[in-house]
Amino acid sequence: MIPVPVGDENPTSRPAVVNYTLIAANGLVFLWLNVIRGEGFFEISEADLRRFALLPGEPTPQRFFASMFMHATPWHLLGNMWFLHIFGDNVEDKVGRAPYLLLYLLWGVLASLAFLAFGRPLGEIAGVAAQETARRWAALPMVGASGAIAGVMGAYLVFFPRARIRMIWWMILLIVPLSLPAIVVIGMYFVQDLVLAAWNLGRPLSGGTAYAAHTGGMVAGIVVALVAKPFLPRGKDPAWERDTGFARGDASKEEGAPGGGWGGRQAAPRADLRDAIVGAVLDGRMDLALDLHGRRSGGEARESLPPRVALEIGHELMRRGRVDEAAEEYRRFLGDHGEAGDAPEAHFRLGLIHARATGDLAAAREHLRRAAAAHRDPATRATARRELDRL
Repeated sequence: MIPVPVGDENPTSRPAVVNYTLIAANGLVFLWLNVIRGEGFFEISEADLRRFALLPGEPTPQRFFASMFMHATPWHLLGNMWFLHIFGDNVEDKVGRAPYLLLYLLWGVLASLAFLAFGRPLGEIAGVAAQETARRWAALPMVGASGAIAGVMGAYLVFFPRARIRMIWWMILLIVPLSLPAIVVIGMYFVQDLVLAAWNLGRPLSGGTAYAAHTGGMVAGIVVALVAKPFLPRGKDPAWERDTGFARGDASKEEGAPGGGWGGRQAAPRADLRDAIVGAVLDGRMDLALDLHGRRSGGEARESLPPRVALEIGHELMRRGRVDEAAEEYRRFLGDHGEAGDAPEAHFRLGLIHARATGDLAAAREHLRRAAAAHRDPATRATARRELDRL
């Protein structure tokens, strides 16, 4: 069983208005068709299935679009909307709102076409004659947003291959948390859908998952993203795009820190060195991240690291007992990202350093007061207040 994604470490630069609207639209259609007009436990009625779902024997344009907003059960809806919530906001941030809406609909249509082309059962199945099998398949309704969402995931794979996806894996009674690159997570889902799509071709016809639509949607998302990526204006890219380690690069040829580069090659430009640091942190390779971070020349103007990466560098320096370097990193973080949501954490760490290491009690009080007032974690706020009482 593939682990279930619970979130990603890939901030956006603006609210995902279209993605939220798509989630709401799917919810409202479910409320209308499955709750108000539904049958059984929030199940869509047979009459509405025959009226709106995509029927292989009757693939009208309105069915292509209507079916991608319909869901068979509450779990079908919740699963699809959860994946859309995790992956859709970043793709919208990358391509823009109007293009994202058009691409989402396009991927849904292409996924349905892939199902019609490659989901058709092959010949006689389980003793049912080929002609009867084809007749049953033509009347089998297909609903759900998963084909369009697979397209979103394919685009996410191209745009953010190394963004970390937080996962959980159930092992009987044990829940194992994981954090894997998007290229691994989405790649696993692609292989699973491809294998199950091929396996379904020889199974008796019944309701189930349209794996051929998933595969077709993801391939469509990958292809469209690969074609579109070179034409997307760099100025509109979300900041995190560069932080995957796959930035387009810097045209300048400025050298990084002296020392002859990596592995005997020419030293990387500063922008490339920054991207390499970010990639190392995202992959959890902190030895490499600190080594690369040490190569950045402190006296030169340089582009700041993204907030989460800069903070993790400071934390790692603290874990290794390099207190002075950690303090400098936290100060740099506050200079670059003083209004960021994680700024109170940097204030908290600096307050502890000044209280317990440098003896600068005035600075310790200032930083701890800020942490006690604004930190998101109640336990950390309480710790900051206790430290203030001791000073």
